Amino acid sequence: MPLSPVTFSQAGPVPVVLRPQPQTGAGERPALDQLVDVGGYRLYIKCIGSGSPTVILEAGLGGGSDDWDKAGQQIVQDLHTLLAKAGVSGPYVLVGHSLGGLYAILYANNYPKEIVGMVLVDASHPDQIARANALMKPELAKRRRDGLMQNEEGADVDEILAEVRATHWRTNIPLYVLAKGSVRPPPADWSAENWEKYRQAQREMQADHARRSPNSKLIIAEKSGHEIPNDQPDLVIDAIKQVANLARNK
Repeated sequence: MPLSPVTFSQAGPVPVVLRPQPQTGAGERPALDQLVDVGGYRLYIKCIGSGSPTVILEAGLGGGSDDWDKAGQQIVQDLHTLLAKAGVSGPYVLVGHSLGGLYAILYANNYPKEIVGMVLVDASHPDQIARANALMKPELAKRRRDGLMQNEEGADVDEILAEVRATHWRTNIPLYVLAKGSVRPPPADWSAENWEKYRQAQREMQADHARRSPNSKLIIAEKSGHEIPNDQPDLVIDAIKQVANLARNK
């Protein structure tokens, strides 16, 4: 199953849609590579491959539109509209990296019948800011929060975390959780003690993600920091293939 990187355009984040190659020999559908109107503005979608389930890749915060100013529920609704108007049918396996993992959870909570599997790649957690702030000096915590809120996409991070926390999401779908395993020195403004406490908190939050489904697997990316798709792409690809196969064979 080929993978393409998630990129961004002035129309907002670009969902990359992958269709695993079927074992039936069915022909590959024409690739999609276009802007789609979702109601007053357009989103860019790229779809390659054929077969089922369809794999949706959701990136985290990154470069993007000057006007991308929405909370998670609106982003999820836009993705749902985009897939429908582009004619990209389910069932879907959602793959979310960083903040994209929270979009995946919100989508699965809103449209559970469409989702047959999920891969969370060092996904954000609704408690991560509060747990980090508890270990920081107040002025550092404020600078960090301001930096998150002033992201180039204009994503309302506080609202997105609150929305996910309110779902109390649980599922029975295959769920693979990839967590960073590489150890790096503490930043200059962190003590070694508090940095180790936060690293432990991060491990606990990834384990909490894995507890959301009885059909889950927690995988530590020993050679990766937060950017697992760049550091160990084969690990991500393998997790997607395994979840897609589990979903297909249910």
